[in-house]
Amino acid sequence: MNNLKMPTFEPMTPVWRCPCCGGSATVKLVTNKPFLRKMRVYHYVQCDICGLHTRLADTKKSAVTQWNRRADNI
Repeated sequence: MNNLKMPTFEPMTPVWRCPCCGGSATVKLVTNKPFLRKMRVYHYVQCDICGLHTRLADTKKSAVTQWNRRADNI
């Protein structure tokens, strides 16, 4: 009998438009140097038009939360 559980996926929070130019934004990822013992993956959101971006985050959800934060909804 196989007791493997399938991973569950939460629906992705929509990425809001750029607060500076109104352009669309994309969730991107970057890894640390491959020669390091433990490779890490970080996520960030970047505007496709003006290049505005968030800080690196450990998860996609965290990166999108950073991006969707606005001065009027802190």
